[in-house]
Amino acid sequence: MSHIVELKRKLFPKGVRSVLQRQRNKIFHRTTERGLAQSLEKLGIKERSVICIHAMLSGLGHIVGGPSIVIRAVQRAVPDATIMMPSFPFDGSALDYIKTDPVYDRHATPSRSGLLSETLRLTPGTIRSFHPTHPCVALGPEAQHLIAGSEKSQTPFSTESTYGRFSSLENSILLLIHTNNTSLVHRVQECVAMPNLFLPEPHAVRGYAEDGRIAEYVLRTHVPVIPLYVVMPGDSPTEREYVWFPDYALLFPDYNRSRTLGKLRSARAKKMLLERHDSFVKSGVYRFAEHRQSLIASVQVKPWMERICADVRQSIEMFPADYKYENMQRAFQQGLLSK
Repeated sequence: MSHIVELKRKLFPKGVRSVLQRQRNKIFHRTTERGLAQSLEKLGIKERSVICIHAMLSGLGHIVGGPSIVIRAVQRAVPDATIMMPSFPFDGSALDYIKTDPVYDRHATPSRSGLLSETLRLTPGTIRSFHPTHPCVALGPEAQHLIAGSEKSQTPFSTESTYGRFSSLENSILLLIHTNNTSLVHRVQECVAMPNLFLPEPHAVRGYAEDGRIAEYVLRTHVPVIPLYVVMPGDSPTEREYVWFPDYALLFPDYNRSRTLGKLRSARAKKMLLERHDSFVKSGVYRFAEHRQSLIASVQVKPWMERICADVRQSIEMFPADYKYENMQRAFQQGLLSK
């Protein structure tokens, strides 16, 4: 079998395979605005909802008309919706970005939060935050409420931040297209006072303010990597499982659910994650729709946040020693913390 795989690699190098995949998508796996809107309508999202989108665009295959049709499809499926996305100016850690001594310009600094985020940033009518490290973009009736003054948030995901305001709304919906990666888990971290979350010293970051002058913002910054794991019980009193936060919070889509559960050794941890997932499905907090080969999920944010926050708080109470930084660092070095 390995000989066949090696032969395929030699005959079809990675660049060639990518080209062939794109050609197949153009013929067999095409996404149109109308077709995607029809799939989104099956989620039953109410009009005037405030929707945060996280998407793996490659899951949609060949997008006829480019990524802007995804935004229009959401607007078509949900009348008077407000669309919100992160538009962070970095794609690594915030700390690494700050070390470059950047000057953030909400009008000119590109979004590094994905192609769809950059597309929304450039869409006429979209508003972007002045926050120099964690700006969001929003388009629609509630955009001003989500964005205005969010630069005053001294932590990335506080109550004053765009994500803090979004998560407090009764009509907030998290829309996931073929991915479970969402910045909303950082809002959970701040809500539960996640151990090891902040670096000890604040950082000064510069950015253009509303008056057009460069302002200095003093911000607290998240510790990279370590706080993004939740401790779960093993099958014996001394065993622990360390689960990547997005996987802990969202067993979605199917390929990721299988991967997450397959990595867990503890039957108890698996049961806990599955029972919570099933309760969300049964209560309607989760709703799913298929679009050709892609799976799309809508999440009612308020009840989802309440349950995830309660479970993480319980984990922190149960395993205080395991959450100590030196113990988490040791687990990381031992390879117990992996995506």
